[in-house]
Amino acid sequence: MVASSVPSGSTGDESLPVLLDSADLPFDWDRFLARCLGNQAFAERILAKFFRLFSDDFAEIEQAQRTGDGESLARVAHRLKGSAANISAVRLRNVLATIEHHGRQHQLEALPPYLELLRSEWALFVEHVHRKNRLSRPLNEC
Repeated sequence: MVASSVPSGSTGDESLPVLLDSADLPFDWDRFLARCLGNQAFAERILAKFFRLFSDDFAEIEQAQRTGDGESLARVAHRLKGSAANISAVRLRNVLATIEHHGRQHQLEALPPYLELLRSEWALFVEHVHRKNRLSRPLNEC
């Protein structure tokens, strides 16, 4: 694993490194399907729910950062981190762990580069899910 390059704006000394292994896929369909005991329809429903909830949770994280509410930010980041881990989105999970840490430590001024990194990892995740996986139907139909 390597520490990611965080967008400019972070001094580095106040932050927890985000461990992103270049070998980690944005999403591991095979691992996720195995967690769902091979039930593709169930896996697709869970994935569709994650897609629907991510934008709301991300908006909550941004709002908590703007209002200085570290506890709420950490709570939502923790919830989203767990969801990302459950669906085998390791890279999202690792970024969210760092965001959660900063929220718990009330280091909200350190968050902007990590929020940008989360946006970037989300875009990679979405692209990977739609282009690289064997979904039986579009997620909005699950």
